[in-house]
Amino acid sequence: MSKNLEKKSRKTNDKKIEKPMPGRSTAGKCRRRKNRSFRKMILFVSCIIAFTLMFSLILMRNSSSSVVYAEEHLSEIQYKLVEIEYGDSLWSIAEDNITPGFEDIKEYIQAIKECNQLTSDQINYGNYLLVPYYEVL
Repeated sequence: MSKNLEKKSRKTNDKKIEKPMPGRSTAGKCRRRKNRSFRKMILFVSCIIAFTLMFSLILMRNSSSSVVYAEEHLSEIQYKLVEIEYGDSLWSIAEDNITPGFEDIKEYIQAIKECNQLTSDQINYGNYLLVPYYEVL
């Protein structure tokens, strides 16, 4: 009897009632959409974490070369005179003379500039520079 009532109510209603395909419901569609967006979010977060880890490892690897180890005992700072040859720059002189005890080459160039009271990076060949260094004991 209830089947007859359902048929009558469907016939009186002008709108066509769409039935979901067998085995699929409208709730399932919403669930699939949520799952897709959840998967995309998980993928995005995973990519961010992977990128952060790679960036951290690169920074750690590059910074380890300028570390002064505790077992290296450094003397007091020493100074030597270096003649500026044709084509030399502060950078090339710093590369040739840097020793453990300086953080990096930029810090070492700044120390050379301070020792020689230089206000710019310009140097002239034939002159001498006072260059600081540490001896490892």
